[in-house]
Amino acid sequence: MSVSSGDIGNLYTFGASIHPQNYVADRNGDSLDCQDLSEEITVIVQHGVLEGDTSIIVELEESSDDTTFTDISGAATATTTTDSGITYATFSGRAQRYVRAVANFSGSSIDAFLAVSIGAKKKSF
Repeated sequence: MSVSSGDIGNLYTFGASIHPQNYVADRNGDSLDCQDLSEEITVIVQHGVLEGDTSIIVELEESSDDTTFTDISGAATATTTTDSGITYATFSGRAQRYVRAVANFSGSSIDAFLAVSIGAKKKSF
């Protein structure tokens, strides 16, 4: 099977930032090295059924050194529905090399299955 420049694997880089599992507290995800990627970052949030008043806000943070992270302005997605689902969004404004997802949970009894992937289009391939 031949690979062409139109294949998604050649055009984009995606990785798991928050690995799929049950979470009971806020979580800082793993970072993605975006050195050769566009400034637009896409986040894909997958979650299971949210019990009671549990809600999730997933934010994107950036860093120049993969150690000290700050928020990317306006790069957040909120999930408050009780049904399981998938949400995705694309945000502009990344200025640093590394990006990670951060999950912030709220509610009286937090227990949520969550997975977050982040990625961006390659500048060249």
